[in-house]
Amino acid sequence: MLAICCVSWTPSCLLCRIGLVEAWSGRPQDRAVLELIADTVDRRVDLAAEYAAAEDTTRRVKLSAELRLLEGSLARLLRMVSTDVPTPESQTTIK
Repeated sequence: MLAICCVSWTPSCLLCRIGLVEAWSGRPQDRAVLELIADTVDRRVDLAAEYAAAEDTTRRVKLSAELRLLEGSLARLLRMVSTDVPTPESQTTIK
C-alpha cells in the first residue's frame, strides 16, 4: 500500500509519485493542510478496512458514522487547498 505523506519527496508517497507535491507552492499553510489531508485519507482507509472486516452490526454502525464524519472533514480540508497559480513577479517587484 502506498503512503500519502506530502511532507517531502519519498518513493512510497502516492502524491510524490504522481507529481502533485511539486505542483503546490511552498507556503507553510498549504503544506500543513496537505499533511492533514494525508492523515485523514490514511485514517479513512484504515476505517474502511475495519468496516469490511467487522462482523458485528453495532461495530459497523459506529465505523460507518466515523467514516461519514471523516468524509465531511476531508471535504472541508480539500476546500482549503489553494490551486491558484501564483502570479509571476514583474520587473518592478523584483527591483
